[in-house]
Amino acid sequence: MLADLARLAWLSVKERAGRAALAAFGVFIAFLALSVALSIGEIVKQAVEQALQELVLNTVWVIAGSVPLTDADAATASAALGGRAMVVPISGEPGRLRLPDGSESGVTVFYVPPEYLELLVPREAMRGGQRYVGGSLVLVNHNIRMVGDKPLGPGSPVAFVRLDGGAVDFVVAGTFELTTGVMVNAGVFADAALTARREYFMLYIVTESPPGRGARRGEA
Repeated sequence: MLADLARLAWLSVKERAGRAALAAFGVFIAFLALSVALSIGEIVKQAVEQALQELVLNTVWVIAGSVPLTDADAATASAALGGRAMVVPISGEPGRLRLPDGSESGVTVFYVPPEYLELLVPREAMRGGQRYVGGSLVLVNHNIRMVGDKPLGPGSPVAFVRLDGGAVDFVVAGTFELTTGVMVNAGVFADAALTARREYFMLYIVTESPPGRGARRGEA
């Protein structure tokens, strides 16, 4: 079953992008995860050891089902892989981004641990500024433009308006563009410390290399 899912995901990726684009961000497999710690540990272990070995990949996206993933799920996934992979928990929050000219854009803010940001936003994806999140500093998709197609630049003040009406002020540290991958439509990346919620809608797992092949990350 896992091998069949992996093959379908691989065919989908091949249809959407060429080898160069895949190498720029990394090939991925997305699959529905069980949100029970013991089950998620087993499914992650099987996916990495079986599906990734067949496809010569080393990145996996574990997507939550109807119940959010937790720190226990992330820890179980890491333990199941015997410390041979980095497990990045990602949470998100939809809302509106209020831009300096007063216009607004619908976005989802993705909260990520700053130490793993380079795994999600490669250096070549940067379009301006610094690849950094921390405190009020965030990364914003370069497709988010002000009136007149005016781009945001490093240092631009923006405000994230939550669905409940509350707002938090951000400053743009840099802008990015992702051309492939699960996060291709990401609007804003912010420091995970800014959210008190310890629930995640996905885990990004990066193994040391595709099992038995020694290929570099993102190559197929």
